Amino acid sequence: MDCSRYLLVTDVDGTLLDHTGTVPARNREAIAAFMQAGGGFCIASGRSRLSVQCLLERIDLTVNRPCVLINGAMLYDYDKARVASLTPLPPVAEPFMHQVLREFPYVGAEVFVPDGIVMIRDNALLTHHRRYEEPPGSFIEVALSSVPWGKVLFAVPPENMSTLQAYCEAHAQPGLHFVASSDHYFEMMATKADKGEGVRTLARQFGYDLSHVAAIGDYYNDVEMLTAAGVPAVPDNAPKAMKQMFPHVVCRCEEGAVGALLEELMAQC
Repeated sequence: MDCSRYLLVTDVDGTLLDHTGTVPARNREAIAAFMQAGGGFCIASGRSRLSVQCLLERIDLTVNRPCVLINGAMLYDYDKARVASLTPLPPVAEPFMHQVLREFPYVGAEVFVPDGIVMIRDNALLTHHRRYEEPPGSFIEVALSSVPWGKVLFAVPPENMSTLQAYCEAHAQPGLHFVASSDHYFEMMATKADKGEGVRTLARQFGYDLSHVAAIGDYYNDVEMLTAAGVPAVPDNAPKAMKQMFPHVVCRCEEGAVGALLEELMAQC
């Protein structure tokens, strides 16, 4: 079996991991078999470099291609410990971030940079993010004017999400785009920075035909990635609208959705 022409890129929460943060055995076994057969495997995440590194160590999982991080703003090669690609926010992002924070005093904000995360304004949602979703070493102190910005993460109560989203879309400056990554996280990124562009860049760097690139994800911040891939799939736990957009639906994440897709790919190797 030779799967060297195939690349699989997977989202993490609700896709690769079940809702307890565990990798189902079906996923683990299929990933190992796929990489053994020459297939390329990596993850795509909104998380920071250190967060994904700690995640891979915690779940004892290996990747063999650079990972798509900060929701597509950065490709990071863990084998070589280097940034493989970066699409930074334009300078207008900083004044616009402060404009949003003045308009919405209850919104928290973090800036993701290549080496970590800079806290701009804390709130209860970001306190949870800092304590339970990111390792302590992810948060750094650095002069923001001296480093490229990958994204700004706004944390907003779910009942206020639509108001924040409407404001940002109505007042957005050129070069910015926005995506909801959960019911309480809203992200500002460069126009050309998303998981889809990350997948395309990765395919170019390693010579994959996009028709042989598979991607799987469960939420709206995965839409661009799924659109870019020649073989897009969603787990059955994805929102109904996602399943309508991408009708290739595999089993639920806890049943081994990534493994199910890999089994389909390996049947074609």
